[in-house]
Amino acid sequence: PVFFIVNLFIWHSGSSGAVKFSTMFALLVLWFGISFPLAAMGSFKGFKMEEIKNPSRYNQIPRQIPEQPVYMHPAISCLVGGVLPFGA
Repeated sequence: PVFFIVNLFIWHSGSSGAVKFSTMFALLVLWFGISFPLAAMGSFKGFKMEEIKNPSRYNQIPRQIPEQPVYMHPAISCLVGGVLPFGA
């Protein structure tokens, strides 16, 4: 939706970088005609399917989770994940 709104502003100002109305209409037709019905049919089929059973045996007694190293803390992982792409 944001792309359509921004494109309307660009189109109104007369820019040559605006996407043609016919192309925008074709994108909407493709979305409403192909993508949305497929997603709706898939969700309906998935809702109607029977529950998947676990094919293996598992132990009912819970095990203790070992202590994680300090670099596995979520805050540090987020910080490293943000520094890696922009720090080079």
